[in-house]
Amino acid sequence: MRRQRLVPALALGALVAGAAHCGARGTAGGANAPASAPATSTGASPVPSAPATVDGAASPSSTAAPVPTRSASGAATAAEIPPAPRFASTVFAVKTDPAARACAAPSRANGKAPTANVAANVTAAGAACARATRMKPAAKTVTGEQSDAQAPQSFPLRAQANHCYRVYAQGGAGLQDFTLALRDSAGAAIDVHAQGGAAVLPEDGALCFHADDAASIVFATGMGTGPFALQIWGD
Repeated sequence: MRRQRLVPALALGALVAGAAHCGARGTAGGANAPASAPATSTGASPVPSAPATVDGAASPSSTAAPVPTRSASGAATAAEIPPAPRFASTVFAVKTDPAARACAAPSRANGKAPTANVAANVTAAGAACARATRMKPAAKTVTGEQSDAQAPQSFPLRAQANHCYRVYAQGGAGLQDFTLALRDSAGAAIDVHAQGGAAVLPEDGALCFHADDAASIVFATGMGTGPFALQIWGD
């Protein structure tokens, strides 16, 4: 099972997510603060007392965040809904294509079998999608060794404006868990996580650049040690 994620800056899979926090209102008074008098009118809310002071200074008090309002129907308002994480790249975007996902499925399945020839496997994966993606190899196949004790390895990609790219990866026997990512020069990235075997980035299309960029491909292992191969295809 693979998870493809969009992240604003690559920190080995770290994601930025919006969050909303609500707290209960309350005021902590001083030890000798006078109690407030109860309200005399029927149905009225009690009037809170002023915070106690020590030598003319107000004692610390806890202040809750404003409680968001709801519409008459009871639905959450815009102020109550946390903002969705944003994909921060300003130089590339994902162009989805169902045919690209379909052509890569057999390669990902076959790539699960342990093999010593990871370079041949990754080349075959790209070739299987050549017709669907209308792409060809854009750089030489990269091969190497990686372990979970090593820092991620990075490889340059000189992306050109108005061109699209796709990255294929194959992990050999021993690599049980790895992450493949493309990061632009500003640090915005997209990655895919694989539990061994083969991976394609992006799984369902291509990464299309609208400006020249000194991007990079990053390969990191979460568990295991073994060989790997990467191949970049472009239009």
